[in-house]
This record gives sequence, C-alpha cells and structure tokens, in this order.
Amino acid sequence: MRVAFVTPRYGAGISSGAEHACRLFAEHLADRHDVEVLTTTSLDGATWRADGHEGSDRVRGVLVRRFAVSAPSDREPLSAHTARLLQEPHARSQELAWVDRIGPQSPGLIEHLRRQHKTYDSIVFFSLFHWTTVHGLEVAPERSALVPYLQLQPALRLGLWRDLLTAPRAIGLVSPTERVVLRKYL
Repeated sequence: MRVAFVTPRYGAGISSGAEHACRLFAEHLADRHDVEVLTTTSLDGATWRADGHEGSDRVRGVLVRRFAVSAPSDREPLSAHTARLLQEPHARSQELAWVDRIGPQSPGLIEHLRRQHKTYDSIVFFSLFHWTTVHGLEVAPERSALVPYLQLQPALRLGLWRDLLTAPRAIGLVSPTERVVLRKYL
C-alpha cells in the first residue's frame, strides 16, 4: 500500500501536537508500507518561516518531501481576524481568508497532490485548521482520511469545519476526548 501523510511541518524534533502524531504513524507504517510525508520547509508553527530547503530526504526511515511556504504567518492580524469571525456574521470567504492567515500556504505541495494523488492508495491529512489540509482535501477526498487533532476552542464554531469533516472518506481520532468534541460541537 502506498500512503501519503500531509502535515504542515515534520521533523524528529517535533514532540507534540498533530505533527508528532503524524510522525509516529508514518514511522510505524513505513515498516510494512510505502510511506511518504508531504510537508513544508517550515519547522516553526508560529511563523511558518522557511527553515530548510525544498526537496526530499529521509527522517527516521520515512521519505519526506518538503515544499516551500509562500508566505509567513503574522499572528497579530490573525488574532483580530479570529475575533471578528467569532463575534460577527461573516461569509465563507472570510473563513477561507482566515485559513490563509493561519497557513502554512504551500502551493507546491497542493500542486504535487494534484499531479500525483492517483499514485497513492490513501492520503492522510493531519490537523484540521491548516491551509495544507483545507486545500489538500479538495484534491482527492475519495482517497483521503483526516486526523483533525481536535481541541476544544472557539474557532471550532466556524461553519467551514462541518464541510471539511464530511469531505474525506475516513476520520481518525487520537483520543476519546476528540470523539466527544466531534459529536458535541461539530
């Protein structure tokens, strides 16, 4: 089986969050399957600045393809945008603009998925809120799974998530708490 894992950042030094869960899954499956990780050149989840170079390498035995980030994240405007979305009526386009601000925007990663998605038996996206998931799931939802890594937070009230959570063929949860959040709030 050939599996692609899509995550906003990836590395042996990331020890928490959805990215850590992605690495553990990828390393475990790589023993028996053809596993590839599609990620960005950034290791900093706050700024999404480029920390490395585009290209392929191996991390703990897993093939990792890194794609450039087109714009760093600016947290100050993001906070104001989030507050407006949660307090005022808004359009879906404003939610998508919010996702653009969260980042990491990586058009090369999405283009790779468009060209290569049929070569993967499954594409597994990690983390609900990130640009790589929102735009990547559109490419091949019929062969995709989503591990949203849900945490109770006000931004879960955005309408975008209901559609995103129904798009993939499967949803994977890493804790019983996620199941409660998914059922109760989404």
